[in-house]
Amino acid sequence: MQTDPSYDVRIACTNAIGSLAAAGRPAVRNVEAMLRLPPLDPGINASQQDLENSMKDADFKRALRDALAKIK
Repeated sequence: MQTDPSYDVRIACTNAIGSLAAAGRPAVRNVEAMLRLPPLDPGINASQQDLENSMKDADFKRALRDALAKIK
């Protein structure tokens, strides 16, 4: 979930964890840690992929909050 360069994959993994409901409790610490991360900054010389990921970062954070709500 954290290491895949594709935010679409990260969002899909987060949604899958959320669908586990209470069985996803072992992931709570990880999800909370990712929610505390600062927004993605693509930088000055960002690639097209970096720019796309920075736009999807808000969707990823929303998926993390939704998953956390389903788990707890």
